[in-house]
Formats: sequence, C-alpha cells, structure tokens
Amino acid sequence: MRHLAVKNFEHFQHYKDRRPPWIKLYQEVLEDYEFTRLQDASRSHLLAIWLLASRYENRIPYDADWIGRAILASSPVDLDVLISAGFLTVCDGASDTLAGRKQDAKPETEEETEAEKESAAGETKSDPRPRNASRTALKPTDQERVVLEHYTQVHPRRRWGDKEVRSVRRALVLGFSPAELNEAIDGNAGDEWHAQRKKHELSYVLRDAGQIDNFRDRARPLQLTQPPVIDGELSPEMLRLSDPLKRVS
Repeated sequence: MRHLAVKNFEHFQHYKDRRPPWIKLYQEVLEDYEFTRLQDASRSHLLAIWLLASRYENRIPYDADWIGRAILASSPVDLDVLISAGFLTVCDGASDTLAGRKQDAKPETEEETEAEKESAAGETKSDPRPRNASRTALKPTDQERVVLEHYTQVHPRRRWGDKEVRSVRRALVLGFSPAELNEAIDGNAGDEWHAQRKKHELSYVLRDAGQIDNFRDRARPLQLTQPPVIDGELSPEMLRLSDPLKRVS
C-alpha cells in the first residue's frame, strides 16, 4: 500500500519515542526557497502534516481527503504541490526506508539534556571539528567551494552543509558568478540592520536573483560620475547628494 513520508523526518524528531508530544521546527524554514514558494494554505498544511508524520511513524496514508480531515484543514490539501516541492515522498510497500525505524524506547519530556542543547547550538565537546567544517553529503564543485569558503571567512563561527551547497548551486544556475555571490555575502555582512539581527544565513542571502542583486548593491561604494571637487568647489553631483530636496530630481 502506498503511503507518504516526510523528507528528512529525523530533522524534526527530537527524541527517540515513536509518538513524541512535540517535534522540532527550525526558524530557518522561513529562508527555505521551496517553502517560501508555497501558497499560504499549502504551508499551513505542511506544518500540520509534519505533526501528523510524528504520530504515524512517518507512514502517512496517501489520501488527500483523509489527511485533510486528520489535520482539520478548511481547504483541500494539494499533495502534488508538496511532493513536487520535495517535502513529501511517495513510498510503496513496507520495504521503503522510514523515519520511524527501531529506536530506543524513551519517555518523552520537554526538557533537553545539556548534550542536546550543545548539539543544537552547533558544537559539542566530543566534536573536534572547526566550527566552519563541512557537514555535507553533497560534494561542492570548485566554483561552489569558492563561495562556501568565502562565506566561512566572512562568518568564521558558521558552518556550511547541504543546505548551503544547494543555495550556492541554485544561485550559480541563475547566472551569477562566484565573485558576484561573494559580493552579495559581503553586502549582507556589512549591512547594519542585518548585522544587528545576525541575519546572515546563506540561504537567505542567496534566496533569489533580486535578493542577490540587492546585497551586491549594498557592497558597492558610491560611484560618482564626476570628481567630488572641481576648482575648489563641490561638483554638481556632490551638491545634489548633499541636498535632500535635490536627491529626488
């Protein structure tokens, strides 16, 4: 019998029990390109399906009407959209790999152990790797590595993994060069608003072509078409920039 499974379900599974009272939900999902492309209804349905997957050991009946009733949806659930976006996979039979594999039975609580807290923060005492060491199953190309290494040079406390590799790969497909992507990274890092909020996720910086161009513009110094001073006086261009009323002309 065919069923649905949430992709990378272990990412949401915090404890070892097969029916946890809660699941993990990372705020980085708001920077996920495919997630942002979903309609509001599909995003809400997906969040509820993640909860449903934890209840059914990631073996969700492939039945849109049943799922709609199970998650109390007020509009039809479009499974095709969620499948094509890569959030759900269709499985056939009991031989498919499931996230609800054999695990140690362990009582659920809402407390995290100290080791889990450190792991969530991205570092543990047993992990000797540098903070920016690769955590990816994807092998980046030379061009992708140029951008990834620049990113960790700009943000030494951050690591890159599969998500970052995919973000760079997608941006290169859009036609940007590694140098242009590095320029966008610099523009984001140097922007005061983003620096205050520590909003430097690579998937956010390289979210789409408009975002990349926006950060590239922030990285570029002001380019003047005329010398700033002509015969001891400010050039017309500098006068225009210094006068707020003339700036709009």
